[in-house]
Amino acid sequence: MYFRLKKIITDSFPKLSKRVSKYYQYNSFSNQIRNFEKFKKINNDYNSEDFSKKIENALLASMKRSELTDRDGQIVLHKNNNFRLVKYINQITNKKKNCFIIDYGGSLCNFYRSNKLILNNNINWIIFEKKDVIRLGKKYFKKRKFNFFSSSKKLNDFIKKNNISIDLYLFGSSLQYIDNLEKILAEINYHKCKNIIVDRQPMLTSLKTSYYKQKIPFWYGSHSFPVKLYNYRNFINILNKYNFFLVDHFKGFGDDFKNGKYFSQIFKKC
Repeated sequence: MYFRLKKIITDSFPKLSKRVSKYYQYNSFSNQIRNFEKFKKINNDYNSEDFSKKIENALLASMKRSELTDRDGQIVLHKNNNFRLVKYINQITNKKKNCFIIDYGGSLCNFYRSNKLILNNNINWIIFEKKDVIRLGKKYFKKRKFNFFSSSKKLNDFIKKNNISIDLYLFGSSLQYIDNLEKILAEINYHKCKNIIVDRQPMLTSLKTSYYKQKIPFWYGSHSFPVKLYNYRNFINILNKYNFFLVDHFKGFGDDFKNGKYFSQIFKKC
């Protein structure tokens, strides 16, 4: 697998591998594109069978070896334990016997699996993802605390049928892959959810919101995806329109890239 190649390079040439990794990270969003949906139709990497297989293989590898961590089809060498962010999640979910989090773009319960030892155990996870990932989630995670959906209608029916109150929407480096943020914010208001956490979100610090091609390094498969990189201030203004206001922000997991950085943000409805 690709992580073995990266580990060999890292162990053999630590200084060189660090420079190469920083180069790829810095230039990962260098190519601007005009149209989000058109690029998705031309380049179908994210929805390809090959990419879904990588996600499954990475999960199985991390299940066999406890020292490995997988995320979105990649074996990563360091866990993303953001204790400051987890503290907010625990504060939001510590007042009820059963709490519900919608993990939007949560893949195969990645955030939970990375942080399960430090998260409240009263949390039920609702993962919203594409169909192939949902199929894998239902296959490998059969506990009642995990529910998987790829359809907004089915998710809404599930919430209504079970009279569920959504305590938190969690976005873990997923909003850049969605063109219509305001549609999601309208759904959050529909569910009367008062808390949003945005984790590991790549944002532009000075340039205006634009579309880019994200290039994945060769040791992770050389995939490319269309992304929408929001200007940091513009992103906050959009959430303000829906009465969600920033209460805290800090550096997200991930190196700086050209014209931008990764941020984690805590929003609360006022």
